[in-house]
Amino acid sequence: MEERRLSQVAAGAGDASSVDAGSREFYPLGEGLPPSLFFVSMQIRILFFASYRDLVGTPELTLAVPAGTTVSHLVESLRGRGGGFERLPPAPAVAVNEVYAAEDTPLGDSDVVAFIPPVAGG
Repeated sequence: MEERRLSQVAAGAGDASSVDAGSREFYPLGEGLPPSLFFVSMQIRILFFASYRDLVGTPELTLAVPAGTTVSHLVESLRGRGGGFERLPPAPAVAVNEVYAAEDTPLGDSDVVAFIPPVAGG
């Protein structure tokens, strides 16, 4: 097999499988692929309303998240921050850009994610 440098692969001269494992470019996270392919981040704005705002102690956050993040990934990540964040439910009602979203909804750069607490009444 012909050896190809990572720069050739990035320029479209082959696929990732054609990168020689013995080449000088070494990226420990992806079998020869640069970390930037795994850590492309997006900025999202997160809003917390009512009791969720009280739990986490802020009405909003802006976070950088990896490309490919879904609503459920975001919830898991926030709960992992500890403090009041860990008291968020595992599957809260969430709206992305003012539309209710399922757990598997992918997030995009500049999305606004709102955490909507349950409402009681009668």
